[in-house]
Amino acid sequence: MRYLNQRQLEAAVMVRRMGTVTRAGDRMALTQPAISRLIAQLEEELGFSLFERQAGRLVASARGIRFLDRAERFLNDNKDLAAFGEDLKMGRGESISILAVPSLAQTLLPTAFQCLSQTHAMRATIITAQRREIPRLLRQHRFDIGLVSLPVDSENMRIERFASLGAVCILPDDHPLAALKAVPANELLSYPFIAPGASTLLVQRLQDALAREGRSINADVTIETTAVIHQFVANKLGISIGHAFARLDSPLGVTTRPIIPDLVLDYAFLFPDDRELKPGAIALARQVQAIAENFANAPIDALASR
Repeated sequence: MRYLNQRQLEAAVMVRRMGTVTRAGDRMALTQPAISRLIAQLEEELGFSLFERQAGRLVASARGIRFLDRAERFLNDNKDLAAFGEDLKMGRGESISILAVPSLAQTLLPTAFQCLSQTHAMRATIITAQRREIPRLLRQHRFDIGLVSLPVDSENMRIERFASLGAVCILPDDHPLAALKAVPANELLSYPFIAPGASTLLVQRLQDALAREGRSINADVTIETTAVIHQFVANKLGISIGHAFARLDSPLGVTTRPIIPDLVLDYAFLFPDDRELKPGAIALARQVQAIAENFANAPIDALASR
C-alpha cells in the first residue's frame, strides 16, 4: 500500500485555492520551484494531471477536482485529529464542527448555546455559508452537524427536517403595518422594500405569491445579511421579510409580523452518514428542535408581540 506525502497534498490544495504557484508559495513560505516540484511529484505518484492552465491561472482538471476535494477533507480531518489529541491531553470538553446558513447561525445558535452552557462542556467551530455554497463545503470538510434551509444537495450527509415555518415581515414597531396581526404579501409593495438577497428562497417565495396577482417585487435596496437589514429597518429606511427565527434577534425599535399567505420555508439538520454522531451534536439538535417547536406552537398574537 502506498502513502501520499502530506506536504505534496498541502501544496496542491493551496495552488487550487490561490490560483497560482507563486501565491501558493507565499502562503506556504516556499519558493515557486519548490511548490512546482511538490505538485509534479504528486502527479507522478498519481499518474494523472491535477491542473490545467486557463487564462494565466491554474485550475483543477476534472479528475483533479475530485481528488483535491478529498485531499482537502483529509487534511482538515488531520487537523481535527490533532486538535482532539490536544483536547484529551488538556482535559478539555468535546469539540464539534457546525455548518450553518447565516440566518440560522445568527438566530438559533446563540440561543441554543446559551441553553446548553449550563449542562454541556462543549467547544465548537462554526462555519457559515449561503445555501448555494453548502455542497462545496461538504465535499471539502467534515461536519458534525449542519443547519440549513431546504432544498440543499448534501453529499454523505443525512437530512432530517426540524421545522416548516412561515416567513415574517420585518418592520419598525411604529409602522402602520405593525398594527396588523398579519401582513398581506401585496401590502409589502406599498412601502419602500428591502429585499434579502435576490437569489434567496424567501424572495422566490414572495415573488411566486405576488405573481399570482400579476405583481412583482420592486426592491429599493437589496441586502444579503439579516443584521444589516435589521439596521436599515431600525432606521426606518423600509420594510423587509425574513425567516421565522428573525424574531430572536430583532433590535430595539424593530418588530415582526406573520405574512399571509404563508411563505413557508423548510429547515433541516444535516448529520454525517459515515460515522457515529457526537453527543454534543445530538444535544445541540435537540435544543434547536425545542426552539423551533416553540415557534411553531406559539399563537399568532404571541409571535406578533415579540
